Amino acid sequence: ICDDNLENRCEYVTPTCLVHKHRICDEVADCPDSSDESHEFCSLMTVRTCIRRGRPGLLIPIPLAWLTDGFTDCMKGEDEDRSLWPTCGAGSTSRYVPESKGSHCQDVFLCPGGKSGYVEFDFLCDGVESCGSEN
Repeated sequence: ICDDNLENRCEYVTPTCLVHKHRICDEVADCPDSSDESHEFCSLMTVRTCIRRGRPGLLIPIPLAWLTDGFTDCMKGEDEDRSLWPTCGAGSTSRYVPESKGSHCQDVFLCPGGKSGYVEFDFLCDGVESCGSEN
C-alpha cells in the first residue's frame, strides 16, 4: 500500500513541528501554533478538491505546488493530470492558478539573465531570492 513511500512524506513546518505532508493545509491545526495551516504552500491552493491519499474521506483542496509534481497526492491521481488544472502563461512563465483560466492570470516578473522562471508580483521583495535578483 505504501510502495511509493507515502508514509514517510513528512515536513518540518517549523523547527519543532514535524507534520505529514497531507496534514499541511488541511484546515486542521496539527502544530501548537497552527503553522501547518499557514505554511507557504497554503497561500496558493486549488479550488477543485480531492481526497488526499494521507487523509482518506476528507475532500479538500491541495496546494498548487503539488500539482503534477510526480507524486500522487489525490486518491484518484487527479493531481497528476495536467488537463484538469487551469494554467496561465507559456514556456518559462507557465504556472497553475487557483481558479478558471484567466481569472488569476497576471503579469509576472521574469527572471533576468536567461534564467528560467518567474516571480508573481505579490512575492517580489518578500525577502526570498526566488530568481536571484528581484529583492
